[in-house]
Amino acid sequence: MVKNLFTRNKTARFYTVLLTAIVILFCYTSCSNNQTEMIKIFKAYQNYKHNKYDESLIDFMQVKKTAPKNEYAHFGIATVYLIKNMYQQSDEKLKPLEKSQSKLILANVYYQKGIIQFQNGNYLNAAEYFKKSIEHDKDAIDAKINYEICKNILRHPRPDKKTNDEKNSKKAENKTDEKILYDLVKEEEEKQWIKKQKSTKKNTANDY
Repeated sequence: MVKNLFTRNKTARFYTVLLTAIVILFCYTSCSNNQTEMIKIFKAYQNYKHNKYDESLIDFMQVKKTAPKNEYAHFGIATVYLIKNMYQQSDEKLKPLEKSQSKLILANVYYQKGIIQFQNGNYLNAAEYFKKSIEHDKDAIDAKINYEICKNILRHPRPDKKTNDEKNSKKAENKTDEKILYDLVKEEEEKQWIKKQKSTKKNTANDY
């Protein structure tokens, strides 16, 4: 399902940040406080990975309580809120992180804020946040894809559906966000297939 692809993109970025946090903290395990933070963050990561979001949230909050300035704990809390569709709470937790000095943190913060705006139907704001994410991480493929999705929606706005009859009659005409992503991926696959076929025909002609 394409919907799950969008979810996996969010999860993949979360894993990247958390794994980086674990590595950084591991380098400073000479300090018992850092070691405790590392263990708790790793535990929170494992709970998140196994869809135990409430347990993960508790773990991150415990780190935040003992280490209020730990950016990874704040980001973890925001991510759990996001996966639970608690967009306002997630956005509130992300705001302080916009002052972070870490490009990795900023890239992920802007990406998450882009998702929030996208889910709320604010495609212009979402596009701006995805663009910021790309500026801080040139290899952010998922941010680039979602940026293009937003631009595509803004170029081809869908009409408002005022009644259920209109909704049902225009259901086939109006693409969902997941369908747009599917079309973009499918279009790219078709281009690559056509290119490959042309190359094959050219090579066959040269053989004769």
